[in-house]
Amino acid sequence: MVVEQTQQITELNAKLSGGFKIAVVPVEKLEFLEKNARFMKNETFQNLVANIKKDGGLSQLPFCYLQENGKYKVLSGNHRSQAAISAGLTEIPPFIPTKSFQRMSNWPFS
Repeated sequence: MVVEQTQQITELNAKLSGGFKIAVVPVEKLEFLEKNARFMKNETFQNLVANIKKDGGLSQLPFCYLQENGKYKVLSGNHRSQAAISAGLTEIPPFIPTKSFQRMSNWPFS
């Protein structure tokens, strides 16, 4: 099963353009934003957790970048990623940039 999933991700990555790829990241390597621009009620969050449990994974992928410390900063999809952890997932498949972002240190959420 893992080999099949790895092959599927490799095939998807070959079709992606624009300097991004899909990776499989252990949840302990995720780092979340200190401030989230969006507010989510607990009831809505719990519904998201239940949906992830029912579906067995995420239906939309978060966007992360790999930091120098080896952790992946979640730039988009913080609630989804946290709900995935609450649902018991041990890995998530985020989009990550394959090109260096020189100006990331100037981003307001870095």
